[in-house]
Amino acid sequence: AISTGFILAAVSPAVVVGGMLDLQERGYGVKRGIPSLVLAAASMDDVVAISGFSLFIGAAIKGKESSNIVLISHGPLTIIYGLALGCLGGACLSATKIWNRRWKRTVV
Repeated sequence: AISTGFILAAVSPAVVVGGMLDLQERGYGVKRGIPSLVLAAASMDDVVAISGFSLFIGAAIKGKESSNIVLISHGPLTIIYGLALGCLGGACLSATKIWNRRWKRTVV
């Protein structure tokens, strides 16, 4: 039941991104950065929903060889690995200077 709750709580990126980009083009909340904040919060919400779902499904469908320590450490390790790989990917992209022109951001 808890894993189903995580799936139901997830926000659809198709709805949020389209709506926020439309509001951003109209100029609503741009000075305070509200559309960008909502996009980031929706992304973070999806990360929490996916991590929580996988954690509780892993606990519900426990294999014979996995211990409780492995199940408990799975959630924090997933977050730590995700942060580390995200920072590494961001550092690689920033080193290439790929985002220094608007047309490059559009193409990539």
